[in-house]
Amino acid sequence: MLLLMTAVAIYLGARATYQKFYGEQAAIRRLKELGAEVVTEAMPASWLEGLLAGGEKVEHAVAVALDAEASLLGIPPMPGLRAPKTSEVCEETCLLLERLPNLRKLSLMGQPIGDRELRHLSTLRNLNTVILAGTQVTIGGVEKLADACPDIDIDVGVAEPLYRETQRMFEANILGYGQAVYRFQKAAEWKLACASFKSEDAKAAAYEQLASCLERLGTYQKRVNAAPRTAGTYRPQEIAYVQCAMWQARVRSGLAEGRRREALRASKAGAQEALRLIPPAWRKSPAVPTGGAVAQWGGLRGPVPMILALEMSTNIEVARAELSGDRDAVVDVLQSYVSNLEKVRRHIEPLYNQALPGGAGQKWIAAKAWLQDARARLARRLGNRDREVRILSEAEADATHMREIAEAAYQCGVVTLDLRLTLHEKANAMEASLRRALGDETAEDEVRQRHAGFIETLWHKAYAGVLFDAWSHDDVHLARCLHATERLRRRGRELYESPVAEIEYDYNGTLTGSPPARGRVSGSVPPLGNDAMPIEITGHSPTALPVDGPALAPLGEVGTVDETQIETTSPLLTPRHE
Repeated sequence: MLLLMTAVAIYLGARATYQKFYGEQAAIRRLKELGAEVVTEAMPASWLEGLLAGGEKVEHAVAVALDAEASLLGIPPMPGLRAPKTSEVCEETCLLLERLPNLRKLSLMGQPIGDRELRHLSTLRNLNTVILAGTQVTIGGVEKLADACPDIDIDVGVAEPLYRETQRMFEANILGYGQAVYRFQKAAEWKLACASFKSEDAKAAAYEQLASCLERLGTYQKRVNAAPRTAGTYRPQEIAYVQCAMWQARVRSGLAEGRRREALRASKAGAQEALRLIPPAWRKSPAVPTGGAVAQWGGLRGPVPMILALEMSTNIEVARAELSGDRDAVVDVLQSYVSNLEKVRRHIEPLYNQALPGGAGQKWIAAKAWLQDARARLARRLGNRDREVRILSEAEADATHMREIAEAAYQCGVVTLDLRLTLHEKANAMEASLRRALGDETAEDEVRQRHAGFIETLWHKAYAGVLFDAWSHDDVHLARCLHATERLRRRGRELYESPVAEIEYDYNGTLTGSPPARGRVSGSVPPLGNDAMPIEITGHSPTALPVDGPALAPLGEVGTVDETQIETTSPLLTPRHE
């Protein structure tokens, strides 16, 4: 019996290998007959494949192209590829692809294919690049493929390219930890906007994807610190910032799935990280400690990182208090938040007034704006609407000023795009909160529309190739994600079910522009920081960016600049060390 079973197993294995081998070779021949360009690679053969092929190696298809731009896959363009294929040819091609288990790259650019053909790609485990520009594939179809195969680089994708590019730039020491967190959150906002048109668990999956990416970021930080030559490159507060963002995402993932107990555990873990992010000694001190810039700001790199770290720790502590049912603790946390922001403002004010180092305009206005927003948040929590309206009304001029300073600082290369966007978002959130407190929905919508116009302009500059800051960041992926998210919020399901090219088109059909070839990037939904959940949060992305050091500094030198040694001639602008 054992011999019989062994013989049957050998027979079935040999038959499967035989069918797989000849099926792939037949598919390659048929693809070439249909006009596709196929690139093969010799790979070591199994004993049966070697017997069938008559050699030690077997040619496997690794790249297939149907379009004129096959050079993107390393394939020389051929005259026969220039004309789009018929839909029947494309459908047969996608069916044949299932027989190519080693396929890594696929280009269907400009071909008449839709969502139905994409279902054949999810079975290709080695596929890592798909080019779909110019096809009839919808945004929903791209999202379905991206959710099923998140490791595939889809040129018209939105969130996944931003996730991958951000991780790559962070590990190359081009982006700082705060910038990486900010960009991850913007990618998650796109996934959350799409979640309304997917399955019920899509929202939780979006938060879980964000948490996983943040966890990978933190793991990389710890691995770098453990290396003998780079020990201590990332300070404990920088690692804690990423960890707090990760636990915050896990809190929301738990709430989205109705797992309140898991959300509570995540909030408690996040609160522990918040203690590392904002050391107790800094919290208890009535004044900012003296010493170098890093010592002054509790191990962070200046007042703006401290402001945003305070906001991060406050949000996670409020989440823990809310989930624990301790309403009084929420008020205590918010009062402590106001007190700490007041401390930051008192430290920066004399430096700003005397045009001294550390008193740059973007720092001073950020300290004022965040303090006013925190006071309004506390008043809202206490149910004092009149006080909330009064605070936000007094802060409206500061919000406008903050936008102006953000633009001036960005144009002079003092701040990155991420910090520019963070300041814009805070200003808009404060103005929208005022209109909401007044019950003026029309004015609130006007604030949102103005921000949407700002993002549209940002995207125009990105595809035109002029949205590159002084530190050579290629921000086209970020701009495209922001632009796509704003469009989806305005147009809803109608856009989600439209061809992906609609992301780049205006309502009148005018092409807003394709992204530069070098990048080859690809109802109302609340932004990530204002997502509906039974936890009080601020009116903008709660873990926005603390820009942290010269973007291209060597790994061991990031964040080693002492602000007190920076010279400046204007309280508006200082070199970008924050």
